Amino acid sequence: MIFKGNGLRRWIGELLRCHWCTGIWTAIFLFIGFYFFSAIFLPIIIILAMAGVAPLSKC
Repeated sequence: MIFKGNGLRRWIGELLRCHWCTGIWTAIFLFIGFYFFSAIFLPIIIILAMAGVAPLSKC
């Protein structure tokens, strides 16, 4: 797969190509954000946690 663009835009496109890499970078971002700005990131983490648990309730 060939990505368009140069520099940062191309790097982000290549990074998002790998689902495992995207998950790890997102988890690192959320962890660091929660560590330094917990008041802002806590609601985001709660919403993502609820979205992750929601499919389990349909069993």
